[in-house]
Order: sequence, then structure tokens, then C-alpha cells
Amino acid sequence: MTRILTCGEDVASSEAALAIARLHPEVRVAVGVHPHRSATFDDATLLALRRLAADDRVVAIGEIGIDLSGRSAPQTDQERAFLAQLDIASELGLPVVVHVRDAGSIVRGLLAGHVVRGQLHCYSEGPAELPAWRALGLVPSFAGPVTYPANRRLREAARSLFGPRWETT
Repeated sequence: MTRILTCGEDVASSEAALAIARLHPEVRVAVGVHPHRSATFDDATLLALRRLAADDRVVAIGEIGIDLSGRSAPQTDQERAFLAQLDIASELGLPVVVHVRDAGSIVRGLLAGHVVRGQLHCYSEGPAELPAWRALGLVPSFAGPVTYPANRRLREAARSLFGPRWETT
């Protein structure tokens, strides 16, 4: 059977994703607050995410992380939300979907001491950092930014994983 994973970016979109999953058995959900929305993260958000994550259609916490590309909330808000959501994932034994853009060393530092497994989403580094991410328990994915002309290092990272047949045009 084919499965689809949809990620929340805040409580409302996580609730909407869960409603879709209740209608379609092939859909599973990652609930979380995206770095862009992390300024809204508070105690009520934390409780709502715990409530949502109790549903057996929820298979991960995400999309969570740090994004320093200039479009997200202040870094302190992102770090606070990221760490709280890592704690939820740990408590519930769920994998994470980690968004990391222009913040690799910061995210790796925040992950130190946490036991995680999951997907590294919106990866924005080159091939040299891949072993460090894998050692932390994260499998890299390559989202839309791999197509941006300036992201040569990201395409090199993809090529290092997928071999010479990886298209770079």
C-alpha cells in the first residue's frame, strides 16, 4: 500500500492534516510547528500537539527545526519551539521531520544529547555534513531548494548519495 505523509506547520494545519488522514487510510501525519511559525509556540500549543500526537495516524513530529534564511521567527523562538517538540517526540517515541536551512551547526548542537530518528528536510548543506546528520539519526531528503541555481553544494550532496546519475541541470 502507498502511504502519504503530510506535515503540519502549526496547530491548525496539523488538525486539518489529521482530519484528512481520518478520511483517507493511506495518509499519515506529522504534527508540529514549523520554524516560520515558532513565535506562536506557547503552552497551549504544546498541549495541543501532545493531544494531536496521541492519534495513531500521527507517525512523526514535524516539520520542526531552525530556519535562518530570513523569513522565520526570531532564532530564540525557533530554538525554544524546536527543543520542546524534540521532547514531545522523545516522550512519545516518534521520529521527527527536521527543517534546517542555513542553520546546520546550530541544529546539530541542539540535537546533541537527544536521541532522534527521522528525516532531515530542507537540508541546505553540502556532502561533507551528511555523515554528521546520519550519526544523529537523520536521513537527508532533498526538497525544492535542490533545484535553485545557486544551490550547487546541495546538488553535490544529493549526487554523493545517489551517484553520478543524479541530474544537476
